[in-house]
Amino acid sequence: MGKHLISSGVKQRNKPSRLSVSKVMTIVIAFHQSGYQDLKTYYIHFVCRYLTNEFPKLVSYTQMLKFMQGVLVPLRSYLTHLLGKADSDCLH
Repeated sequence: MGKHLISSGVKQRNKPSRLSVSKVMTIVIAFHQSGYQDLKTYYIHFVCRYLTNEFPKLVSYTQMLKFMQGVLVPLRSYLTHLLGKADSDCLH
């Protein structure tokens, strides 16, 4: 027996929006190294245009902002690790 859905008239996406934590972190780090003044311009005009091979499952800018909230802790941990490594390298 098939399932029947009642249409609400609102278009819905059936494709799941997924971007891994590491890819979101990569985009955020690359933005800070890019020279762009704001993330929205960088994401829409650079990432979505030129980096689709590197990031084949890109999401909308609004969705990207939501994903970014979920990577703050891992990103901070990664950057703290890098800074600690840089500090120890300077001492040798």
